[in-house]
Amino acid sequence: MNVLITGIMGQVGFNLANFFSEQSHNVIGTYNQQVCLNFPSHKIDLNKLTDTPRNSLKDIDVDFIIHCAAITDVNLAQKKPNLSYKINTDATQAIVSFAKSKNIPIVYLSTDFVFNGFSGNYTENSPTEALSHYALSKLYGESFVKSYQKGIILRFTPIGHVNSLNHQGHSLLDWIIQSALHQQKIQLFRDKTFSPISSYEIFQTILKLIKNQQYGLYHLASQENSIYSAGKLIQEVFQLKPTVEPSIFPQNDYSKIRPKYSHLNSKYLPLFDLKTILKNLKSQRALK
Repeated sequence: MNVLITGIMGQVGFNLANFFSEQSHNVIGTYNQQVCLNFPSHKIDLNKLTDTPRNSLKDIDVDFIIHCAAITDVNLAQKKPNLSYKINTDATQAIVSFAKSKNIPIVYLSTDFVFNGFSGNYTENSPTEALSHYALSKLYGESFVKSYQKGIILRFTPIGHVNSLNHQGHSLLDWIIQSALHQQKIQLFRDKTFSPISSYEIFQTILKLIKNQQYGLYHLASQENSIYSAGKLIQEVFQLKPTVEPSIFPQNDYSKIRPKYSHLNSKYLPLFDLKTILKNLKSQRALK
């Protein structure tokens, strides 16, 4: 299959590109600032929209799209809401329009932040309530994908990845590993929940849904964990020196725009096991 991945130089996009390529699929990417040397790629400024994707990519032979490109920095989105809505909402509308013009499926990567975090254990049928411009811009993006009969929405929380590039920020996994290597104590919330997965589980799920033509909204998740308990599990699996300490989710500007209990559940997909996810990450990284 020929797969187009927007935001191929981001953490998730780059990892998905590698996984699909390793399975002998042809990968084409889009990027904004950082040129991708690993895969054929096209520069697209998602801040300049409407017909840009269609005009730039009209001659590409592609079977489906994975739309990863987004503003994911929650603080930046809060400071620059117009930019957030242009990239996360308007650009998504343009990419969906391009998919419709090709009559091909589109996979949209969304977030657990679309919920308010008051209760957790959210399923695909749970009502959404965004706390931040980031979350609201992603939620608006979902609406365009929902309107397309070949649209797939995946909500998830990342914990770490197999591949990384120098310009990419640290995942939770990398942060904990680096803190152990430098023997630096870090504090993780013991009362904030999530249900993290890696890009490999995203890849597995996308491949299955595309092959079976299962369109719609899905939650991609592991079982409920606090960030602190996940950190302890990372230390155990990766055999690290203990550096994580428990802390309390604060009542301040940070918490106002982030859900406290954001662990997901699914009515349609089985939950992944976090320890298995981490073991797989460890073994896959060892092969690099």
